[in-house]
Amino acid sequence: DLMARRLSKVEFSQQISEYIPLILGFQDKNIERDVRLEDLIESALNQIDVTQEQMANQAQNQSRQKSSSGKNQIGNVPPVQSQADQANELEAEKARLEEARRLQKKMSQQFKNNRKNLANLIRKKNVNAISTSSLRPVKSSIDKSIETTEQLRRLFFSLIEHLRDTIQKQIELGDETQDAITLAETASKTETVSRLGPLSTKQSSLSTVTGMIADALAKQSERITQQSNQNSSQDVETAQVVEKMQQAGLLVSDAKLKMDDVVYMMTRDEISVDGIGPQQQAASKNLIQALALLEPPQQQQQDQQQQDQQQQDQQQQDQGNLSQMLQGVRDREAQRRQDQEEKQKRSAGYEPVEKDW
Repeated sequence: DLMARRLSKVEFSQQISEYIPLILGFQDKNIERDVRLEDLIESALNQIDVTQEQMANQAQNQSRQKSSSGKNQIGNVPPVQSQADQANELEAEKARLEEARRLQKKMSQQFKNNRKNLANLIRKKNVNAISTSSLRPVKSSIDKSIETTEQLRRLFFSLIEHLRDTIQKQIELGDETQDAITLAETASKTETVSRLGPLSTKQSSLSTVTGMIADALAKQSERITQQSNQNSSQDVETAQVVEKMQQAGLLVSDAKLKMDDVVYMMTRDEISVDGIGPQQQAASKNLIQALALLEPPQQQQQDQQQQDQQQQDQQQQDQGNLSQMLQGVRDREAQRRQDQEEKQKRSAGYEPVEKDW
């Protein structure tokens, strides 16, 4: 839309016509990757089926041996609990892969739709016929495929990646909330409620995810402790890992409580506008501190290097480094104050001159 405003209709159509074949080529590459991804998912599912069949046969053989001997051959039989845990893990992994297969098929169809829409634009005989209105359906189709791809990507996140993703979403939600709170200064109660309603839903969803992360951290620390106890020894390094994981779990749990408070403040009859922002920022800080405990130092250094490069490119994607994220929160707060000052100047009769470049 911005390009269309800057250029004439003919210039805009000509430039877009040059880009579309390039975009179509990128989509073809995505379709090729999608075919390989489909094969990988099917191969992993087949491997799980083979493993489950082998485990079932092994269980039957052990049952026959036990019946024929009339004794519990404990020394020759793997622990039942261990077999049950393995079976549960396989079922969980199978369920995840089946969901991945569903998303992959959906994504595959969306990729094909994208290609069809792009090809239709290329086939237009009159180059001037390509306009912003004709591009909107294509963009909508591509946005849907991006959303599905993100869902598929998150399906294979590690625990740390889920935490990092939650931090990013919480910070973004904090920015959206501050915008709504700024508008609330001159808006009616009904308008404020309508703006905060969707944001409270987002916050509630993030609270649920945060609780799941806290539960996963607690279970993982328990599992590591149990394994160490079975080995009758626990080295210092393992003890430190467990301690950091437990501390991170407490921080994440605390972040969830703060998020729940935010949801309550957003949805009560008398909305506590002044208390929402600080609670959201405190929740973000808890999550950031938890991530700092869980990330290996080498990974933190790599993230810092990546963030420095992104800052030079004027990008706002934060990869989870503690100092960078906190700085980002401070920068956005300063920008909000500047915007508010400009708004107050305009309401007082002062209109800044816009730069036309």
